[in-house]
Amino acid sequence: MKRRRTPRRPGLDDVRYRNNRETLKATGDHICHACRFPIDMQRRHPDPLSWSCDHRWPRSTLHPDDPRHWHISALLEAHLRCNESRGAKPLWSLPLPATPPPDIDW
Repeated sequence: MKRRRTPRRPGLDDVRYRNNRETLKATGDHICHACRFPIDMQRRHPDPLSWSCDHRWPRSTLHPDDPRHWHISALLEAHLRCNESRGAKPLWSLPLPATPPPDIDW
């Protein structure tokens, strides 16, 4: 059986990504970079308002060996909903938020 040369999920299967993701989760300010509202760290995946790690550059545009997959300066905090809604669009394509997400209890 041949061994796979590239990971199934480039960057996400890398131990450096997992370590940097946990560092960001532990030391970040927990403010979503997309909507600029706080992230409730008590919520768990798959809650749309749970914490998620977003990439500055769409992963689909990066080479599998590119350090931007895992480097901590390339990772951002986001709500899961905000991360998924951005998809593979560039970071600068995000509109500025007008109102807070509806599920946040102020």
